Amino acid sequence: MPKDTTLYVFGDNHRHPREDVEERLRQTIPETAEVLVIEHAEKGDERPDPPDRAALKNPSFLILALLRYRRKTRARRAADRAATGDDTTVPEEVAAERGLSVAYTDISHQHRVAQQPWYLTMGSWAAFLTMLLGWALNFFVSLLGILLIFAMALVSQRVQYRMREQKMARDLSQLAEDYSEIVFFTGDSHVDPIRDHFDGDTVTISRPNAQS
Repeated sequence: MPKDTTLYVFGDNHRHPREDVEERLRQTIPETAEVLVIEHAEKGDERPDPPDRAALKNPSFLILALLRYRRKTRARRAADRAATGDDTTVPEEVAAERGLSVAYTDISHQHRVAQQPWYLTMGSWAAFLTMLLGWALNFFVSLLGILLIFAMALVSQRVQYRMREQKMARDLSQLAEDYSEIVFFTGDSHVDPIRDHFDGDTVTISRPNAQS
C-alpha cells in the first residue's frame, strides 16, 4: 500500500438498528474520504459462477447453514438493513449521500465451498456418512456422526473466514493504489484479522466508533 493511504475500518455486529448504524457511519466517514468499501457476499465476488453442485462438497456445513438460516435472517430483518441481493444497504445509502465511490469485497457463499481445501470435503462427507450409517446400525454411531458434522461445520467456518479475510485484504490493497482515504464497512469479527494482514505495512489503520 502507498505510504499515504489511510484505512478507516467500521466494524458492525449486525445487531444494531438501522438508525444507529447510519448515525455512526456519518460520524466515522471523514470529509476527505474517497471510497466506501462494503463487505457484501453477493456483490463482492465477480468470478464466474461455481459448479451447480458446489454445495455438495461440504454437506456438514450445508446442514449447519440451513439450521442457522432462519435465525440469522430474522436478526438482520430486525435490524432493518438487508445485505443480500439488490436491496440497498445502509452504507450504500450513506455513500450516495456523501457522494463517495462504492466498492464491494467478499467471497460468495457458493465460491467459499467450491474453493475449500480437499480435507474439508473428505472430513465433511465422512461425518455425514457416519451419521447415516448410525441410523441404520446403532444410535451411538449416529450420535457420533452428528457431533462430527457440527465439528466439521465449525472448522469449515473458520477456514472460510480466513479465505474471506485474505480476499478482503487483497481487494483493499488494490484499491489503495487508487485511493488514499478508504472507509471499510465490515463485520466486527473481521476487523482484527484484517488489521493483522496489514501489520508492518505502511498503511495507517483507524477504527473509530468501535462497537462491542
